Amino acid sequence: SAPDPERSVYAFQSYHSEQKQVLTEATGMLVKGKYKLVYYSGYSEQLGDGKMIQLFDIEADPEELNDLSGVEREVVGKMLAELKAKYIEINEPKL
Repeated sequence: SAPDPERSVYAFQSYHSEQKQVLTEATGMLVKGKYKLVYYSGYSEQLGDGKMIQLFDIEADPEELNDLSGVEREVVGKMLAELKAKYIEINEPKL
Protein backbone atom coordinates (compact mmCIF):
# COMPACT_ATOMS: atom_id res chain seq x y z
CA SER A 1 0.00 0.00 0.00
CA ALA A 2 1.11 3.58 -0.67
CA PRO A 3 2.31 5.75 2.21
CA ASP A 4 -0.23 8.14 3.68
CA PRO A 5 0.71 11.55 2.20
CA GLU A 6 -0.74 13.32 5.26
CA ARG A 7 1.16 11.35 7.94
CA SER A 8 4.30 13.01 9.28
CA VAL A 9 7.10 10.99 10.89
CA TYR A 10 9.80 13.00 12.69
CA ALA A 11 13.24 12.10 14.01
CA PHE A 12 15.83 14.32 15.68
CA GLN A 13 19.39 13.37 16.53
CA SER A 14 21.91 15.36 18.52
CA TYR A 15 25.25 14.21 19.86
CA HIS A 16 26.10 17.39 21.76
CA SER A 17 23.02 17.98 23.92
CA GLU A 18 22.34 16.77 27.41
CA GLN A 19 18.99 15.29 28.37
CA LYS A 20 16.25 17.94 28.80
CA GLN A 21 18.44 20.70 27.35
CA VAL A 22 17.64 22.77 24.28
CA LEU A 23 18.99 21.24 21.09
CA THR A 24 21.54 23.64 19.62
CA GLU A 25 23.02 21.25 17.04
CA ALA A 26 20.74 18.60 15.62
CA THR A 27 19.86 16.66 12.53
CA GLY A 28 16.13 16.64 11.91
CA MET A 29 14.30 14.34 9.56
CA LEU A 30 10.74 14.40 8.30
CA VAL A 31 9.18 11.62 6.25
CA LYS A 32 5.88 12.52 4.63
CA GLY A 33 4.36 10.54 1.80
CA LYS A 34 7.11 9.52 -0.57
CA TYR A 35 9.54 12.23 0.57
CA LYS A 36 12.22 12.38 3.26
CA LEU A 37 13.67 15.76 4.23
CA VAL A 38 16.93 15.98 6.19
CA TYR A 39 17.86 19.28 7.85
CA TYR A 40 21.16 19.96 9.60
CA SER A 41 20.53 22.72 12.15
CA GLY A 42 22.96 24.75 14.23
CA TYR A 43 26.20 23.18 13.10
CA SER A 44 29.12 25.60 13.07
CA GLU A 45 30.48 24.10 9.86
CA GLN A 46 28.54 23.10 6.80
CA LEU A 47 28.58 19.40 6.14
CA GLY A 48 30.05 17.64 3.14
CA ASP A 49 29.14 19.57 0.02
CA GLY A 50 27.95 22.56 2.04
CA LYS A 51 24.28 21.62 1.90
CA MET A 52 22.20 21.94 5.04
CA ILE A 53 19.02 20.44 3.49
CA GLN A 54 18.50 17.26 1.52
CA LEU A 55 15.31 15.86 -0.01
CA PHE A 56 14.83 12.32 -1.24
CA ASP A 57 12.02 10.45 -2.99
CA ILE A 58 12.27 7.30 -0.88
CA GLU A 59 9.93 5.35 -3.17
CA ALA A 60 11.91 5.95 -6.35
CA ASP A 61 15.29 6.24 -4.59
CA PRO A 62 15.26 4.08 -1.43
CA GLU A 63 19.06 4.31 -1.10
CA GLU A 64 18.82 8.13 -0.98
CA LEU A 65 21.39 8.75 -3.71
CA ASN A 66 19.57 11.54 -5.60
CA ASP A 67 19.11 14.78 -3.63
CA LEU A 68 16.05 16.60 -5.00
CA SER A 69 16.33 19.71 -2.80
CA GLY A 70 17.38 21.90 -5.73
CA VAL A 71 14.53 20.69 -7.94
CA GLU A 72 11.53 20.20 -5.63
CA ARG A 73 11.70 23.62 -3.99
CA GLU A 74 7.97 23.80 -3.15
CA VAL A 75 8.09 20.41 -1.40
CA VAL A 76 11.23 21.50 0.48
CA GLY A 77 9.59 24.74 1.60
CA LYS A 78 6.48 23.04 3.00
CA MET A 79 8.34 20.19 4.67
CA LEU A 80 11.05 22.45 6.11
CA ALA A 81 8.44 24.77 7.64
CA GLU A 82 6.74 21.75 9.26
CA LEU A 83 10.03 20.32 10.52
CA LYS A 84 11.17 23.67 11.96
CA ALA A 85 7.83 24.03 13.77
CA LYS A 86 8.34 20.60 15.36
CA TYR A 87 11.94 21.55 16.25
CA ILE A 88 10.66 24.64 18.08
CA GLU A 89 7.98 22.55 19.82
CA ILE A 90 10.44 19.97 21.18
CA ASN A 91 12.78 22.72 22.36
CA GLU A 92 10.11 24.42 24.47
CA PRO A 93 10.73 24.12 28.21
CA LYS A 94 8.77 21.28 29.77
CA LEU A 95 7.02 21.85 33.08
